[in-house]
Amino acid sequence: MTDCWKSRFIGVTGAAGFIGNRLVHALVEKGARVRALVHSTPLKENVEVMQGDVADAGTMADFCRGLDGVFHLATALGNRRIPESEFMRINAKGTTTLLEQARRAGVKRVVHFGSAGIYGRTSGRTLLKEGDKGRPVDAYEKSKFAGEQAALDWNAPPEVCLIRPGWVYGEGDRRTFKLISRIHSGFFFVAGSGRILQTPVYVDDLVEAALAVFQQGAPGRDYNAAGAAVTVNHLAGAIAVALGRSPRFIHIPVSLLLPPAVAMETLFGLAGREAPLSRSRLAFFRRGKPLDTTRIRTELGVRFSTSLEDGLQKAVQGYRDLGWIPGT
Repeated sequence: MTDCWKSRFIGVTGAAGFIGNRLVHALVEKGARVRALVHSTPLKENVEVMQGDVADAGTMADFCRGLDGVFHLATALGNRRIPESEFMRINAKGTTTLLEQARRAGVKRVVHFGSAGIYGRTSGRTLLKEGDKGRPVDAYEKSKFAGEQAALDWNAPPEVCLIRPGWVYGEGDRRTFKLISRIHSGFFFVAGSGRILQTPVYVDDLVEAALAVFQQGAPGRDYNAAGAAVTVNHLAGAIAVALGRSPRFIHIPVSLLLPPAVAMETLFGLAGREAPLSRSRLAFFRRGKPLDTTRIRTELGVRFSTSLEDGLQKAVQGYRDLGWIPGT
């Protein structure tokens, strides 16, 4: 399937992010010509790079010009220090702006990266399907839900498909590294019982799934993309084993952690810093969003072949190679 990319000119928004960077690399490896949109972080890949704002029509008109397709990953992430209006501007308006300019430029296909956050409050015990109702709670989730709806409701050229990742991990990712580094430190607590489910997906498996959605996905269709479901206890234990640590953790009731989380959010927010304990971090333990991947497997034949154990070993070794954690 590599040859089919060699004649294509593909755009990637959010190209400097963890997933976007890996996607750009994979496209280059497959022979595609790539134009990458970044906000401020430089990109090391030898591709055409544009710097700009995804919600700016002029920027996106220049970005889309001449492209065959676009992977849309640019997003404002779930940090409570960002105003709600900025979440909506980037995650919702940015999606609409891209689609409008892609239509004008004659772009044929767009793959929009959604978020499991759109499911909002869940039991964390049942796999979530694409057709399940979105119940977003915070500003980030609401803005991603609005962006998803804009993508799925688009009924003019270009064709639009949506991919919704599970809990993405891999070497070089700073967000999941926070969890891995805390377990590496030897002191780690689990909020609640730890029986909430997550569906981890190794980043390279996600990239291959995104490429399959671009090639084969049905217009107006969304596809969950994730690995096998595991409990938070199992995931934390698997990380500990990959690090060479003993998988023993302290369980603390969520009710005891919420008040200090709210207080820390307020205090650190006044200083313009991210709180070490917050409601968004507790959501990992409280509101698991395990994804059902039946659709992408049956319709597109996608397989998430990297086991959790193998993926974590790769990730840990990658962090060691980067010097982020000490070697063995």
